[in-house]
Amino acid sequence: MPLIQLRPDVKSDPAVNDEWTVTLDPGATMSVVPDGILVANQPRARASLELVMPTASPWWLTFPFRYFLPKAFDDRSYAQSASFDLTIEPAGSFFVVSETENLLVQLNVSGIHVTYRPAGMPAETVEILRDRESVTGRHLWMIRCDPEWITLNVDGYEVFARRSPRPLGFIRTGETRSDELHGGTMRIHRVEYSRWWAGSRRAWWPS
Repeated sequence: MPLIQLRPDVKSDPAVNDEWTVTLDPGATMSVVPDGILVANQPRARASLELVMPTASPWWLTFPFRYFLPKAFDDRSYAQSASFDLTIEPAGSFFVVSETENLLVQLNVSGIHVTYRPAGMPAETVEILRDRESVTGRHLWMIRCDPEWITLNVDGYEVFARRSPRPLGFIRTGETRSDELHGGTMRIHRVEYSRWWAGSRRAWWPS
């Protein structure tokens, strides 16, 4: 049973959907289309969505139910996954796929541009060389993070991994940068987020 599981609605206007926090600069648009949310932005215009995390605990963590949990249970030791089913058509040299507190994933002319930001250490930039046509279009992107590792998967294949005890923090998708190198269009078909107890991956793996 997950600690948190979010599947925000992509068939309703994100501007009035309290599952999202919207950033939309002049020169950018966001609209609902038959297959999801269409985001389009010109250079220097941000257009992104951030998941709103619930503040209340699930019912089974409240009194008296939490007393029936394993003695080793600690909801502060958790693993996370964030997945993004997106169709991206960049117009500039870069386009932001997703951003969390510890990982920024962008498309660029060489393939995938990853910026890893470990706590208390300098950021690390990694270029994952791919043909540009192979990483544009529709793909499933997934970030997984537990108390030891953070990984990035594209269409089920791991392309990046680092040791990282730092949680994901915020979860954003779309263009979070406002410079002339960024811009294009993105269709958001599905976004999912799960958080589960890291003490027993088999017993607590999200469905």
